[in-house]
Amino acid sequence: MDLTKLQSRGREPDIPHLYQQLFRSSLQDIKVFKRAYVGSDHHLLVAKINLKLRKGKFAPHLRTKYMYNVNLLSRPQKREEYAIDVANRFHALETLRGAEGIKDYCNKIKGE
Repeated sequence: MDLTKLQSRGREPDIPHLYQQLFRSSLQDIKVFKRAYVGSDHHLLVAKINLKLRKGKFAPHLRTKYMYNVNLLSRPQKREEYAIDVANRFHALETLRGAEGIKDYCNKIKGE
């Protein structure tokens, strides 16, 4: 449906109202210039539109940031390496302060 075209009975459609229904949040300003001559039965329509971009929907296998190869856990050697890595995940924090324990370091900061 052409919203700027005059209807056959000479009656004009309510152009701003129709466009506001279609693009409620996007339209900021609509102007219809009825006196502009364009050589047909149409009116000149000027509108400011503010469109917001939306993030696209990706395939489910692309949603994660990192891909994990779970099939490697079927190998006994890899499964043992993974279990050791998980068990020792806080080992780096313990060696960070050398011989001091974490509780000693916290007490030192508090001033006790």
